[in-house]
This record gives sequence, C-alpha cells and structure tokens, in this order.
Amino acid sequence: MAQSNRTVSSLGDALARADEYEAAVGFVVAPLNSLAGSRSWHFVNFKDRRWVQDNHDDDSDEPLPTWVPLNMPFRRLPPLPPSKISRWALAFVDENGKHQRPEIVIWPADEL
Repeated sequence: MAQSNRTVSSLGDALARADEYEAAVGFVVAPLNSLAGSRSWHFVNFKDRRWVQDNHDDDSDEPLPTWVPLNMPFRRLPPLPPSKISRWALAFVDENGKHQRPEIVIWPADEL
C-alpha cells in the first residue's frame, strides 16, 4: 500500500506536525480496525493514565467534547490504545473540538 505524506511512524512524529494545523490546540486518537471506515476516538484519562473511548458519533459534524491538549508533556501519555492492525488515526482539534483535516495515520516503522 502506498504511504501518504500524512503517515508517520510514531505518536511523537504525529505530534511534531501540529504546527501544520493552524488552529490545533489538542488531539484525539483512534485505534484502527481497517484503513477505511468509522473511527472510535479516544482521549486520555490522566487520573487512570489510560485512553478512554469518546462516545461521540464519528459521522456527526458536532465537535468533540474532550481531547488531549497539545501542551501535555509527551512522556505523560500512556501507550496508544490496542489496535487490531497496529495502526492509529490522529486528528488535531481546534479550541471547539472540531477536527482539523487531514487526519494522520500512525503506522509503526517496523511495519512500513
């Protein structure tokens, strides 16, 4: 499968692209079951130090109510949530929780 310029090998590499998204103040991730289809967006529950699924309808244009702020130290983030195909989507969000497009696919380097 051809790789796009929106595919990176790690969460850190994805977050390094935040400057390319003018209004980005935070982000969410979605473990992928396939490269197409709906997304199950997750944010971090820092109390339990784990990713939590947002119950937001992915097909809706409504903003996400919760996201991880970009100023959160990377080392405080837990490992990415489990993914059946070891790939994740990352979406930056603006201050209202609206997705900034395009999404970034995290595809670990050892599988590229």
